[in-house]
Amino acid sequence: MMQRLEQAIRTMAALDQEIIAMRHFEDLTNLESAEALGISPTAASNRYVRAIARLKEILTSFGESNFGIPGKKSS
Repeated sequence: MMQRLEQAIRTMAALDQEIIAMRHFEDLTNLESAEALGISPTAASNRYVRAIARLKEILTSFGESNFGIPGKKSS
């Protein structure tokens, strides 16, 4: 399961990988991520929401139904 998640993230654009890494692996807040990227908190939030949506699409294409991604209900 973790291998598929890592594989999915590797297929994503660098900007998507970066915001996901900041929020999930480095445990940065939205404000901290925005400051690190030099963008507004709103832009960071939008970038994160879009990256998570793309990650869900990729995982769905891999046949995965749930990886504990925000906004996805457990089966």
